[in-house]
Amino acid sequence: MKKNLLIFLACLLPLCTIAQEQGMLDATWYVRYISIDNDVSYSPFDENFNLQFSGSNGAYAADASGVVNSLQGQLLFDAFNETIEFTDVAITPLACDVDNCDFEALYFHEFLTQPTAFLKTFEYDYYENSDGTKMLRLTDAVGNIAFYRDYPIPGPDTELFQTWYLYSEFVDLGGTQYFYGPDVPQITINEDLSFTAIDNCWEISGEFEYMEDSAYDFALITKNYQEDCVLGGSNGYLLKTVLIENYPVGGFLISGAISELELHAAAYFGLGFRNEITLSSPDNNLEEVTLAPNPASDSIAIQGLLDNTAAITIYGVSGSVMRKQQLNVDTLLDISLLETGLYFAEITSNGQTTVEKFIKK
Repeated sequence: MKKNLLIFLACLLPLCTIAQEQGMLDATWYVRYISIDNDVSYSPFDENFNLQFSGSNGAYAADASGVVNSLQGQLLFDAFNETIEFTDVAITPLACDVDNCDFEALYFHEFLTQPTAFLKTFEYDYYENSDGTKMLRLTDAVGNIAFYRDYPIPGPDTELFQTWYLYSEFVDLGGTQYFYGPDVPQITINEDLSFTAIDNCWEISGEFEYMEDSAYDFALITKNYQEDCVLGGSNGYLLKTVLIENYPVGGFLISGAISELELHAAAYFGLGFRNEITLSSPDNNLEEVTLAPNPASDSIAIQGLLDNTAAITIYGVSGSVMRKQQLNVDTLLDISLLETGLYFAEITSNGQTTVEKFIKK
C-alpha cells in the first residue's frame, strides 16, 4: 500500500512542476513591495513595475518594466527546486529623473541585479488562490524579497478624496469613544493624495502613498509630514496616531448616505471618520449595538437593538454581500458557513443603521 502511494506521488510530481511552471509563464507579475535588508519599499500604484517570464524546454527569458528603463535577461528555470538563475542580464541606460525613479533603481539595481558582476539566483514561492488570482515571491541568497500579484494594484476609490470628520476612536473588539460637534479633528484628502488636517492647535499636511493590503481595503503611508501648532486650542491631538511617517495604515471605506472611513494604526487601534459633522452625541442610540462573542466560530448575539427586530447585511472586506437576514432579540446570527476572516455587519433597527466588525475564527 505504502509503495503504491509513493509510486503514485512520483508520477504526479512532474505534472505538478509543469503546471507550476506554466502558471508562472502565463502571468504578468506586478510588484507589490520589495524588502532590502528588511527595509520595505512599496510599489507606487500608478506605475507599472512588473515581471514576465517566457520560453520552454530549458530556454527561458525574463522582461521587467520600470518607470523609464527596462530589464531583459536569460535564465534557467528549475521548477523542481523552485529556483530561477539569471545567466545574462541587460538594463537600458536611460537617465531616470522623474517620480518613482528611486523605486526603479531599487528594483533593477538592488534586487534583480547587484553592483558586482555576479548574476543572481532566486528561490521562488508560487501560489494560486481559490479565486483564481496568483501570488509570487522571489527571495535572493541574502534574504531580500520581492512580492508580486498577477494583476495591477487597484487605484483608490474616488470617494476617498473629500473632507473627513473624526467620529470615533476605537480599540478593535473593545471600547469606543465618540466625537461630535463642529470642532472635531478633520482631514481632507486630495486627488493627488496630498492631505491637510486640523486637530486642536495643529495644522498638518503631507502626502499619502496608496497601496493594496490583504487585510484591509487599502493602506496609506504618510510621507513629507509637517505640523505646526498655530491655531487656538490645546496642543494635544489624535490624528498623529494614524499619520505615522513612513508607516502603512490600513483603511476601510464604507460608502452610503453618510460615508465612513476607518484608519487602523495597528491591529487593535484606529480612528473612524464620517464625511459630515456629527452634531449630537451617539449615546443611547444604535451606536451601542455590540456583537458577542467576537471573535466567534458559529454564532453571534446582537445586543443593544432599539426594537425587537433588526435587518442584518454581512459584507466581506472586499465589499461583497455575503448574506442578508432579519433577526429579533432572541435570534443568534449564524456565521458557521462563513470562511475565517474579518467581516462587517450592517445593522438597521428602528430606522437607524450602524456597521460593526466581527471576526469569524
